[in-house]
Amino acid sequence: MKTFTDKVKAIQAETGGNWLLNLSPEVEKLPLDIQRYDDPFLPYLRVIHRAAAGMVCGYVFDLGAYLRMGAAGAVALERSIDLVGETHLTILDSGFGSDRYVTLWEETAFGCDALTLRDASLLAAYSGRADRCAFIVGGDESIPAYDASGRIFRVDGLTLRMLPEDTLFRARSLNFEDTLREVLAQAVADAG
Repeated sequence: MKTFTDKVKAIQAETGGNWLLNLSPEVEKLPLDIQRYDDPFLPYLRVIHRAAAGMVCGYVFDLGAYLRMGAAGAVALERSIDLVGETHLTILDSGFGSDRYVTLWEETAFGCDALTLRDASLLAAYSGRADRCAFIVGGDESIPAYDASGRIFRVDGLTLRMLPEDTLFRARSLNFEDTLREVLAQAVADAG
C-alpha cells in the first residue's frame, strides 16, 4: 500500500506541479450547458477534469457545497471522487470537529485521500491509515496542516497550493472546457 506522501509525490511527478483546484460548485454559477442536467455536478467535474488533468495534481471538494443539493449532491460527490481519485489527489474540505467521521474516507463512503479537521487533538483518531491524511486547519508545520488564508496544504515537507477560488467561475462561458484550459494556464502562470 502506498503512503499518502508517496501518492502525492507520484502524482506531482506525473502532473509536474503542486496545484490543487477547489471544487465548490453552485448551480446558478455553472456554465449554462451544464445547468441543464438534473444532476449537474458530475458532468461539471468531467469537463473540469478533461481540461485540468495535466495542470493540477488534485481536487479539493467543498463538502458543504455538495450537501447543499441534498442526497443528489452527496451522490455527485462520491461519483466525482471516484472519477478523479485514481489519477489525482482528492481532499474533502470538511473541517470536522469530531472523531466520529473517520469512516468518511473509507472506500465504502467517499473514498477520498484526505480531509480537513478543525482540532489537532483529533489527529490520532484519523491516523489509522498510511494512505490517508488528515490536515488540521490552521495547524503548524509539525503536523499535516491547511492554511486556509494562504490556501496551502503541507505534509511531510511537501506543499500543495490551491488555485484562486474563483478560477472555475472565471471560465464560465459557452465553450467552458476550452476557456477553462486558458483560465487555468493563466492562473498557474500568475500564481507561479
